[in-house]
Amino acid sequence: MMSNVGGSSWEGMNPEVVQVQARILHGLSEEITALMSKIEAEVAQLADAWHGADANLFAADWAGTHKPVFVTAATLLATMGDTSLRNATQQQATSAH
Repeated sequence: MMSNVGGSSWEGMNPEVVQVQARILHGLSEEITALMSKIEAEVAQLADAWHGADANLFAADWAGTHKPVFVTAATLLATMGDTSLRNATQQQATSAH
């Protein structure tokens, strides 16, 4: 038996709760992707109004440093959601037998 933080001891899964959490994780991934698209649009607008070495460095920092962090975060959250959903589905199949 594993002990959880709340003090009770039990092992297993409530698949319905895990499925809800999986959907939340997918939603957060989508929110990050939407935010990334908004930032991308703002950076593109800045390129129309800002020229020179500093502008180029700013755009390069977004594309090479910051945007990949958003991509990674969105991907990780989606993967966590997929894993949670897969495990909940497997738990439901196991419990049905």
